Amino acid sequence: MRLHRFIGDFDLSTEQLIVQDADLASQLSHVLRLKEKDPVILCDGKGQEAVAKISSLRKTSAAFRLEELRRVVAEPERVVTLYCSILKRENFELVAQKATEAGVRSIVPIHSKRTVKQDINPIRISKIMREAAEQSGRGRVPELFEPKDFSDAIDTAASTHGTVVFCDQSGIPLIGVKKSNKVALFIGPEGGWDPQEVDRARGRGSMIVSLGSLILRAETAAIIAVYISVQI
Repeated sequence: MRLHRFIGDFDLSTEQLIVQDADLASQLSHVLRLKEKDPVILCDGKGQEAVAKISSLRKTSAAFRLEELRRVVAEPERVVTLYCSILKRENFELVAQKATEAGVRSIVPIHSKRTVKQDINPIRISKIMREAAEQSGRGRVPELFEPKDFSDAIDTAASTHGTVVFCDQSGIPLIGVKKSNKVALFIGPEGGWDPQEVDRARGRGSMIVSLGSLILRAETAAIIAVYISVQI
């Protein structure tokens, strides 16, 4: 039986755990209809998880008895940061959800020259990422950073990541590209990168890569590229 998973700032070092969280208590009792002695999995967001049985449910809190502490084995070892141009609301939310399921470690929204939408809803996107991380069996929720301008993003990536992968139709196939354990992945806006941005990325040592001969929507490209970068 697959157990419901919850990721939070849980102290898993104790046998008895009381969580003061009205939303969690409501989800357990009213949404999932769980009761005392039902098992769940609690993750501390740092790579550890515990099988826990519900001791009691109150309106604003939940109590658990921790039975088995272990490392989350499903969490990918390669650290991939997705630098994604801000897309239309539903498209960026889809990227956040599926990139989380694919194992991305963090997401940085960026403003590029052809970016149309200029902002995101960080609270909503963070909630989407948390639910996706729990659903997919991860041990941590990816970090969502504040939006950056393209120039700042490419400079930061070049100085902090072992491999910078810049997706553009002019590049070599991403499949087969040798990657380090720390990867920065750049995805452009709906209208594609401005040529000056491609030149800037190349000048900063980025690998210019392609996802094939077909023209993909930005959200499709982001999801595919994250999976390849994390898993292959």
